Amino acid sequence: FSTGTPTWLVKLAKEKFLYDFNHLSVTEDELNSFDIENLRPITLLFQTGYLTIVSYSQEDFLYTLDFPNQEVKLSLNQYLLKAYRQDESEGALLMVVHLRNALQNNDLAQAMEVMNTVFSSLPYDLWQNENERFYHALIHLTFTLLGVYVQPEVHTSRGRCDALVQTQRYVYAFEFKLDKTSSEALTQVKTKGYLTPYKSLGKELVAVGVNFSTATKSVESWEVEIIL
Repeated sequence: FSTGTPTWLVKLAKEKFLYDFNHLSVTEDELNSFDIENLRPITLLFQTGYLTIVSYSQEDFLYTLDFPNQEVKLSLNQYLLKAYRQDESEGALLMVVHLRNALQNNDLAQAMEVMNTVFSSLPYDLWQNENERFYHALIHLTFTLLGVYVQPEVHTSRGRCDALVQTQRYVYAFEFKLDKTSSEALTQVKTKGYLTPYKSLGKELVAVGVNFSTATKSVESWEVEIIL
């Protein structure tokens, strides 16, 4: 993938605001269709080998697609992050490294600075027109690029966590809000019990609530609490 990046395909995915290609359910017709006037990024990613079939449900007649390996997954997400940020530099991966290091050191102030940097290159008029879509896309792609120890949008019996990050010493549960309050985000992490399944790991459990402002295009406030 890294030596033959389909730039046009990444651009098409961005135009349709597609960014989460994990465990996709599709029909056989969707896999085999090719309409030059209505190109589908998921179909094209499958036909060009960037997604592969991992299972098939005979009951529902649905195929489940996913990345063939971690390298392809990380490469595609890196190019998608660059496309969404409209930044052709190699800074996307460097930002992710800074975010990983901050979380490994439990430096959440630095982590918030990195999140602000992620959004900084977006043109203001573009952000104002599609702020919520860009918001969710950039957060998902950034945390996915952290690597195999990151689980964006983790589902539990009580709901889903926006991002769960495990390091050697910590488990973080992040909840992000847009134009609300960090207190509301933190309360959701605690009341929904997002960190409860990880109490047996012997790691420090950290709940993080973040509120993002559309007006300033940055983190407005964040709150953290250790879960005992």
